[in-house]
Amino acid sequence: MSISRNAIAVIFYTFSCLLLLISSILSWLDSWIYFNLIILLISSLMVAFFSLIVSGNIFSILFIFISFWILYGLSGPVAVVFGIDFPDIFPKPYLVSYFLLHFSLGSVGLISGILAGFLCLRPSLRSSNEKASQSFLVLCALVFSFLALFFELVNFTRAGGIEAVLSGKAAYQSAISELTATLPTQVVATAAFAFLGLIFSKRRDGKIWLFICTMVLFPAISVSIVLGQRGAILTYGMAFFIGVFYERPLSKLRLKLISAALIAYVFMGFIYGLRASAWREISNNFGAGLTLIVEKIQSVKFWASSLNPGSNEFGAPFGNFNTYVVSGGKAAVKWGETYLNGLTIIVPRFIWPDKPISATYEFRDAFFPFEAERGQIAGTAYSSILEAYTNFGSIGVLIVFGIFGLFLITLEKLKARFQGIVYFTFYVMFVTFSIWSHRSALEFPLFWPLVMAACAYTLLLWWRSIGVGRPQMRQLRNA
Repeated sequence: MSISRNAIAVIFYTFSCLLLLISSILSWLDSWIYFNLIILLISSLMVAFFSLIVSGNIFSILFIFISFWILYGLSGPVAVVFGIDFPDIFPKPYLVSYFLLHFSLGSVGLISGILAGFLCLRPSLRSSNEKASQSFLVLCALVFSFLALFFELVNFTRAGGIEAVLSGKAAYQSAISELTATLPTQVVATAAFAFLGLIFSKRRDGKIWLFICTMVLFPAISVSIVLGQRGAILTYGMAFFIGVFYERPLSKLRLKLISAALIAYVFMGFIYGLRASAWREISNNFGAGLTLIVEKIQSVKFWASSLNPGSNEFGAPFGNFNTYVVSGGKAAVKWGETYLNGLTIIVPRFIWPDKPISATYEFRDAFFPFEAERGQIAGTAYSSILEAYTNFGSIGVLIVFGIFGLFLITLEKLKARFQGIVYFTFYVMFVTFSIWSHRSALEFPLFWPLVMAACAYTLLLWWRSIGVGRPQMRQLRNA
């Protein structure tokens, strides 16, 4: 007798919660920290499989969110407990057990919200089995690619050009953030790669269009590589694969996929380790700069720091949480203030100069004021666990991530109801939220998905109005 998908999900949920409960109890016993980490690693694998069972797709927003939740949550504690390099900027003592307690609470909240939505939200009937025309997908990819190129050239020029880029990531991003009406290059480029993924999965000439649009986007990609912005590169890659497997879900890991992921991880470690300093040396003296790069990549320390997730942004959630608690922040509860302030992100500062600052920078100014001297956006990032904790205490971590889980499963359920391009655009733009929300404040994650979905809808209306592909118009009515 075969076991239903619902039953399998409940089984994985039950065992995951049991292990997380054990971990929560062990978090009060520092002497059991090694055993606690083993329990958490096992439970995290079960949580990942649970999310895969529920979503049915490795390249779903739900599975991506859970995967990065685990990576961000455990990288820092593992690095500290096993004596691996961890940034000295974060103060000691390291309260690993206390953080793991809240990671366990957040994990229980996440899978509880996901399971509740999975079992209670009825699968929506498909509005239509019709798909958008392939020509329209090419139009969207080209429009967003050229728009992203235009945005990047404008931002690049206004920020100071190549000299600003070679000054480093913090300096360049600070220069960009200080501009009035900064143009969202990475947001639009992400949408372009998502549409390229759809094209790649549908058209025989998908590789050709991927090459053309990648060449159009090459200036933006090059700036990200020089700055060591592996986050942008990762986001583009994830958006592309979400597009590829959006209509043909990939439910099993393949050897090729694992190999590609490992190669991508090493490459992103490489560009992170070099950053802008090596490229500046090359621009000044090609031979000396090339020698510097060769010396760096031959160093064990270079690869250890570049590939160790705990020594870079993946360790930030633990490091920031620990900083807050060690510095006596336990007593303050903000009752949702930072979440409300985050909604003001949609209002440009030139319209509202005195609008509240993000929780990320409020935290930096309070605990790492010297980081602000490196640039307006410099800092140690933040932590979604910390934001829930500062607003509602320990129980708030459980509740907030329960809401996150319910929201994520709702996104997945709506895929069955809205199959057109507009919802696809809205859905795929949450890839940034799924990857980076764990090390930042929540702010207003719906903003850019709604804006880009509106852009896709505008293109759709224009496409209809000019009568292109008139025989295919029925296919677009439910987009």
